Amino acid sequence: MANRLAHESSPYLRQHAENPVDWWPWGREAFEEARRRDVPVLISIGYSSCHWCHVMNRESFQDPHTANVINATCVPVKVDREELPAVDAIYMSALQAMRGQGGWPLTAWADHDGRPFYAGTYFPPRPVQNQPSFEQVLRAIDETWRHRRDEVSGIAGSLTERIAQQSRIAEARTPDGQALPVPGETELQAAAEQLLDQIDLEHGGFGPAPKFPPPMTLIQLLRHHARTAETGQRSDSLDVVALTMRQMAAGGIHDHLTGGFARYSVDREWVVPHFEKMLYDNALILRAAVDWWRAENELDPGSGNADLARYLIEQTAGFLTSGFRLDCGAFAASFDADSELPAACEDEGEAHRGNTPPHGEGAFAVWSRQDLDEVLGADAGWAAEFLAVTEEGTFEHGRSVLQMPALRDLDGPRGQRAGTRPWENPRWLSVRDRLLAARERRPQPARDDKVLTSWNALAVTALIHAAQALQRPDWMQTARDAQSYLLRTHWRQGLLARASLEGSVGGDGVLEDYAALAVSAATLYSAEGDPEHLRTARELIVAALERFVETGEDGDGASRIFDAPDDGLLVVRISDSNDTAVPSGRALLAEAAGMLAGLLSADDPLAARLTALREDALRGFLIFALKAPRGGSWGLAQAETRAAGDPRLASRSPALRRLGWETPSPGLLIDPEPEELPEEQRRAAVLCRDRTCGLPITAPDVLAAALRGSV
Repeated sequence: MANRLAHESSPYLRQHAENPVDWWPWGREAFEEARRRDVPVLISIGYSSCHWCHVMNRESFQDPHTANVINATCVPVKVDREELPAVDAIYMSALQAMRGQGGWPLTAWADHDGRPFYAGTYFPPRPVQNQPSFEQVLRAIDETWRHRRDEVSGIAGSLTERIAQQSRIAEARTPDGQALPVPGETELQAAAEQLLDQIDLEHGGFGPAPKFPPPMTLIQLLRHHARTAETGQRSDSLDVVALTMRQMAAGGIHDHLTGGFARYSVDREWVVPHFEKMLYDNALILRAAVDWWRAENELDPGSGNADLARYLIEQTAGFLTSGFRLDCGAFAASFDADSELPAACEDEGEAHRGNTPPHGEGAFAVWSRQDLDEVLGADAGWAAEFLAVTEEGTFEHGRSVLQMPALRDLDGPRGQRAGTRPWENPRWLSVRDRLLAARERRPQPARDDKVLTSWNALAVTALIHAAQALQRPDWMQTARDAQSYLLRTHWRQGLLARASLEGSVGGDGVLEDYAALAVSAATLYSAEGDPEHLRTARELIVAALERFVETGEDGDGASRIFDAPDDGLLVVRISDSNDTAVPSGRALLAEAAGMLAGLLSADDPLAARLTALREDALRGFLIFALKAPRGGSWGLAQAETRAAGDPRLASRSPALRRLGWETPSPGLLIDPEPEELPEEQRRAAVLCRDRTCGLPITAPDVLAAALRGSV
């Protein structure tokens, strides 16, 4: 018999609808029931493509005995972190405060007011080494709740205060209450130098395993390069980006058959991915690839780096428009890491019960030498070397993840070595098609068809940049279709929904949703000049101001910016500058405010307010510039744009605007309907900084030279 989750909009919650656990969705009713029964609330947070969430579901939540213990000792609440990021942020903060790190599934216990007092991640069904079983934890918490309530209350109070203190840090004030300054040239240089010191000089990226793609940090470095490098010269920042993109492109984290990137690599060499694919990763990597192509193409249009950047744009945009795209025109959220194993491999999967089919992480995406022999015949040996498929295997059980090591060595202009790039090799194209056909016959990972506003908006913005840079009208149409769906389905009567499934909306939008959709609307306006897009961006930013921004009452008048609306259930109203897997809401608000301030008329009162708002939003990134730039890369990228004087190319000429889309810059804004140029000067362009513009330019070569020298 289905539980309360059967009619929820989240596919992740629906996956638990047949559990014997008496699940409740997040809401006031669950806490009232806990108060009535005088038991704690168990808050289980995950997402549809989470591998260990599936494991815990199979091992514990589908087990009748464990379910009975859960139902008897607490009120269980299931949360999709992608639909309720503010809820996830609070209990993740508690988990990190208690254990020093976080992850999913997130398993937390809270009192009747929602204050957390204990948290963990995955709990096994039986004790393993020093880790207790889930049942042991449940019974221990029940015992503590019933007999040591004062201790529980004390822990809950201290944890909640710690979360509140973390939120107050984002307000960016000195100990005496004064607003901090916005990161300037000195701080941005310090941030770039820290990143250069932290790079993995052998494999690219940052930090040890597991290693995550860092597209937001790469974009920050690319803007720093565009702002500070000598004209026509490489910089250390650009070299770091090139190293990282080459290594990621060559590794198993990159799907060489369809394009697209997995969420992270379990090793520092980018060889074995955690096989789930997320929309936000691929959107942000696409945006980084476009900026990388602009920089490399400007320096040497025929270089291996420029060609690889273009290839990654085509691959990643292609996967967005094929794999992620839904019939409605929007984009799905993710693909699972797990897929059903072929029957011959069932003994290699995890233990399973009853009629649950065996699953294996990455089962559809790995290959043995025997697999290649069966599919490719005489080409198997060549393919094994080209794709780094070994007899021992780079993954598990003699299977390998496909790599393309040749992408790590693309020096020199086109044709200097082999005459074609590795991805253009006719033999590879034949092998790719046959491997892809064989893979399509395997059980496929599930796709989460939930449409998330901010993730879709990030994809729309990235596709617009890619389409304009490479002149791909098909990608522009895909971006329009997705934006249209979001506005038609998620944006109603001044309120924005967080998510939808098959057209049914669920959850209130948070700051990142409003800001990201305002950015995509403004970017669409920059590309097409339709004033309706600018009006939409304006309406979204005004709605965001009303729901998430409180004007400061202190002497400096600095605003307070919150990540989510006050729903009466959140124990702390989060205000956070940290980027997570996506840019922080505060950083996206700074981006949207900067764009709108530049596109609106100078005498529009909202333009001045948005300029001040961006200053308030960016103050929260000073600490990141000085101590931890990777934690606030998107905000620091916006600070790079500000430090460059907010460069703007204003022109009604599509041909002249196209030069702006192709040029590397620290965030060049394209204005298709400039007030600085009269209507009769439709074939002219002006370059502006800090709303001070140069003389009109009509010659494309003169404009190209001006762009190279001024942005």
